[in-house]
Amino acid sequence: DEIVRFLKRIRAELPETVIATCSSPPFGRLREHWKDHPGTAERYRAFLDACHFNMNVCRATLPFTRLLSATPSLYLPQPYPVEYAIARAGQATPLRRGFVGSPTIYVAGDTVRPDIMTGHIIAKALQERHSELLIRVTKTPEFRLNTAFLRGARFEVVPFRPWEEQLRELARARLVINTDLWWTRGRVPVDCAAAGVPCVGTTSDGQTELFPDLAAGDSVDTDRLLALAERALTDESFRSLVTTKAQRRLANYSYERTVERFTHAVNLARSGNLATWRDPVWEDDVLIP
Repeated sequence: DEIVRFLKRIRAELPETVIATCSSPPFGRLREHWKDHPGTAERYRAFLDACHFNMNVCRATLPFTRLLSATPSLYLPQPYPVEYAIARAGQATPLRRGFVGSPTIYVAGDTVRPDIMTGHIIAKALQERHSELLIRVTKTPEFRLNTAFLRGARFEVVPFRPWEEQLRELARARLVINTDLWWTRGRVPVDCAAAGVPCVGTTSDGQTELFPDLAAGDSVDTDRLLALAERALTDESFRSLVTTKAQRRLANYSYERTVERFTHAVNLARSGNLATWRDPVWEDDVLIP
C-alpha cells in the first residue's frame, strides 16, 4: 500500500517522470501468496495500475498481467552480465568437465517448490542407466531439503554457494536439471548457458528461450524430460548444438541490448505511444523488435 501511495504521489508531483514497475517475486511465488492472502492480489493490481508500464521478465505471464490491468505489460528480459559470467564459468577446472573425473548430474532448486523433486526422479533414472554418474543437489540455508525421491541413489548434498562459485560448479557438471514450474526468468538455465552445460527444464524464460530443445511444458511430462536428458548426456552432436545455441542467444540478454529495449519503451511512454509496442521475438537466435 505504501508503494502504491508513493507511485501515485510521483505521478501527481512529477508528471514528466516515467514509472516502470517490475515484480521481483516470480509468478509462481505470487500465486502461492495470493492463495493464502487473497487481499494482496488486489493490491498487486493497484501496483500495476499506478505505473506507466510493467516490465515483465517472463513472457508466459504477459497474457495474465495484460488481462489483470489496463497498464501496458511489456516483455523486457532481465539483463545479465554475459561476458563476465562466461569468463567466470571458464575458470572451472578443465579436468573436472564432462565425464572426465567425476561426472555429475546437478539437480537445481530447493524442494520447497515440489516440482523440483521431479528432477530427483529423472536424475535417479539416469543414474540407473549410467552408474558412473553422481547426483548432486544443493541445500539452501533457509529451506528444508527433501531427498525422499533419491532414496537408493548415489548422491551428495553440497552447500549453497556464492554466484561465481556456482557458475564454476555448473561448468563442471555433465547435465543440469531444473524442473521448477515457477514462471520466472530462470537464473539456473541462464547460468548454464554461460557455463556451456545443457539444462533440461520447464517453464522459465531462461529455459524456453535459451534451451528450447530441452524444455517440457510441465514437470509431470517425465517421459519427455527423461528422453531429453538422456539425449543431452549421450548424443555429443546434439549436446554441442543446444549449448552453442544457448550461448548465442544469451548475448541478447546483455546490458547493452537491455538498454536499447528499455530506452525504446521509455520513449514510447513519453510520447503516449505505448500501444504501438511489440514484444521482441526470436529470429535466427537474435531477439529482434
